[in-house]
Amino acid sequence: MKKLLKFSLVLAVVLTTATTFAAPSDFSLFVKKVEGKTIHFSMNTLENMELSLYDSNDVLIHTENLSTGNISRTYDLNSLPDGTYFLEADSTVKTARYEITVSDKVANLSKKAVYEVYKPTLVNNKGLVTLSVLNFNESPIAVRIYDNDGIELYEGKFDSKVSFFKKFDISSIPATGCVFEISYADKIFTQTVATK
Repeated sequence: MKKLLKFSLVLAVVLTTATTFAAPSDFSLFVKKVEGKTIHFSMNTLENMELSLYDSNDVLIHTENLSTGNISRTYDLNSLPDGTYFLEADSTVKTARYEITVSDKVANLSKKAVYEVYKPTLVNNKGLVTLSVLNFNESPIAVRIYDNDGIELYEGKFDSKVSFFKKFDISSIPATGCVFEISYADKIFTQTVATK
């Protein structure tokens, strides 16, 4: 009986740990198959997101909005000239970019993102704003704060860290709101925050 109780306890701990680490991400892309210059892929997303196709010069070719759930897509790339293209998936949590190469009569979609950037989070508690950044690229972070008229109130640059946290007290700013501009990993994110 004691062995059964110990086994049950160990099994419960293992299942709890597995459930904790198996939490789904906000979205993931799966390449189903490629037939010539036609690619088939599916996305599993927990929130609405935007899916865009860019050429190698970052010129937008196609964009669409996706709902939550399992979504399958087929892109016929026969009309595109040979070259490198990018499929970008953008949610409120992160932006991920996948490479597509088109050559001769074949298109290939990378199964792994060429880059993935998590977006910063700002939490406002009565004018005390906490900025948190999940920075897997470990790139330097720059923060600028502007008032409603575009006048810069703060500028700071910070060393690269995987997890970055910083608090800002904006409660004494006379404007009704201010704009946070956070840049890292070659991306710029802006968000307006109420001062009161």
